[in-house]
Parts: sequence; C-alpha cells; structure tokens
Amino acid sequence: TKAMRYLGEIQRTCTLKSGLYGCGRRAVRMLNDLYRQERQGQIAGAYSALEKNHCGDMANLPSFLDVLSRNLYILERCEEPMPEGQIRLRLEKKLAGVSGIQAVLEFFANLKEGSEEKTSTFLMTRLKEKVAVYLEKEEEKRKAAAARRARQERQHPPEEPPPSRTAAAGFGGGGGGGRRKPGKGRDKGGKGR
Repeated sequence: TKAMRYLGEIQRTCTLKSGLYGCGRRAVRMLNDLYRQERQGQIAGAYSALEKNHCGDMANLPSFLDVLSRNLYILERCEEPMPEGQIRLRLEKKLAGVSGIQAVLEFFANLKEGSEEKTSTFLMTRLKEKVAVYLEKEEEKRKAAAARRARQERQHPPEEPPPSRTAAAGFGGGGGGGRRKPGKGRDKGGKGR
C-alpha cells in the first residue's frame, strides 16, 4: 500500500547511521512531497478521464454522468475544483449529439445567466431524471418482448420431429435398449459365439 511505501522511504532515509537529529522534520517533508506528487497524479488522472469521457447515445449517458461526477469529486477533494462555466461548457459540448436530451439542453441554454437554476448541478440532475425515464422505458420494452415470446411459445409450441423408423425398431439412433447386458455379445476370447 501507499502507507507502507512511504514508511519504507522514511525508514531508509532516517537511520541510526544518518543520525536521528532532524529526522522528524525530514520525515514530514518527505511525506509532504509524496502527498503532493500523489495529489498531482490524481488531478492529472481526473482531467484525463474527463477528456476521454464521451457519450454517443442515451444508453451511454448513465456511465458518462458517473465518470463526470466521480472525477469532479476527485478534483474538489484535491482542492482544485473545475470552474462552473467550464463544467457547463463541457456538458453542453459532449452531449450535443445525444438524441433524447435536446429539450433539456435547450431549456438549460435558454435560462438567464445568473439564474439559480443555471448550474451544472441542476443540469446533471435533469439529465439523471431523463436517464431514469429512458431506463424505465427500456425495461418496459424488454418485459413486453419477453411476454410476446412467451405468448407465441404457448400458442405455437415447437414441433417435435417424427421418430425415425430405425430408432423405433431399436437399431441405432440411441433408442432400443441402451447398454448391453453382461454375458451377451463377444465373449472374453474376442471371438463371437
């Protein structure tokens, strides 16, 4: 884990041979540097994930919003939140081609600047509501299709193929007797009866 890696780094630097005077300050300085490096790595990873995050249709919108929310949270926790205007611009740009949410985007674009509803949080909430409605309709479609298939199977059961004459007579085809009885067939010498 990271804590063990940091501990190993500090133990390697602060030894009896190097003298313990000032090791506490040195350890704090090292931890601060390591924390800063990790923080910068998290910030870079969040921006990279936000840049790669795309949405082409309504089916991909839930994962798009999840990645967006998660990485905005990471940036906020790292004390480098993305500016509100940049979030809104990113949302409008990345979701411009998605059919089914155009009304939400148009409504949002027509809001007056400075309105309490013209925030990325408001837009994301409206988009999540739209996704919930979409997923509900998709579930209804799946259930209706399953009901149609079940109804068709009840009305028209699959026909069984007619039994072949050889199977009915006990020759081949897996029918007629199964395994041989002991003592029947070839005897131990390998020759017939």
